[in-house]
Amino acid sequence: MVRHLIFITAALLAGPLHAAEGKIIFVSGSAQVEGEAARVGGTVQDGDLLRTAGDGYLYIRTPDQALLIVRPGTEARFMRESALPVNPPGFGGADLEARRNEALQANLGNRSATGTTEPPDVTAAPQVVSWGRWEKVINQAPTTALVTAGAQRLASNEVYALFRSEQGTPYVTPERGSTGFALAASEAYVRDAGTGQRTPATLSNGQLTVDFANATFATSFNVRDQDASYQLASMGKLAKDGQFSTAKQLAPASTMQVNGALSGNGGATYLFEGALTPRRTISGVTVWRTGTTR
Repeated sequence: MVRHLIFITAALLAGPLHAAEGKIIFVSGSAQVEGEAARVGGTVQDGDLLRTAGDGYLYIRTPDQALLIVRPGTEARFMRESALPVNPPGFGGADLEARRNEALQANLGNRSATGTTEPPDVTAAPQVVSWGRWEKVINQAPTTALVTAGAQRLASNEVYALFRSEQGTPYVTPERGSTGFALAASEAYVRDAGTGQRTPATLSNGQLTVDFANATFATSFNVRDQDASYQLASMGKLAKDGQFSTAKQLAPASTMQVNGALSGNGGATYLFEGALTPRRTISGVTVWRTGTTR
């Protein structure tokens, strides 16, 4: 497999040079920084060489909150604009000078062994996944109007809607590996079928695992409803664009319906609904952050 050498520069950084130029927020498959296995939470220094195998993805957040994505089969040098070499391989003369003057050097294209220009492997603007309430619930105001502009609705339940921005780089799932997520935030309400009234519920012990190789997910958490506790769980299929939903054929015993999406910032969000008892049903939203990757 032909690897491509590209130069990632943090042209948007301002102020003094930071010792740690970037933080690794997502790793999937085989990815290395300076010959060592990349780890979530690790740092990338100015000048570090990044490598990904055919199944590797590496997401790096810079101090100015830009997101750099290194895709499979890539070798990349993370460096500030001023650290670019005089004659990068495949470039020269006026072409090199013109590229040095670009506002964001992360858009620098790369060339294969045949000399054909290919799209850059790094982007700073992934699509964003967000959620909102359709209606007022107890003392919580509706919020969908705040996120619908420029966004596509992916799913909804009795209370919430899930959106993904139309602008930005589309999410593409890795072909191999798996990732575990930690529950970062949640909101849920239980509706009594007899009275129609809703009461808030709390979630705990959340787990979400995505298996990219088999294009599946599994999730579960505990629900506290008034003085009673319940456990909800679901399994389903993962699409290539990062959307996922419950598949009864995979887990007939799933106790909730899930509809969600992975996002380019290394997180995931999903809506859920299920029955706690014959009279009490729950609707909610969960937000997850990358926990473990293997």
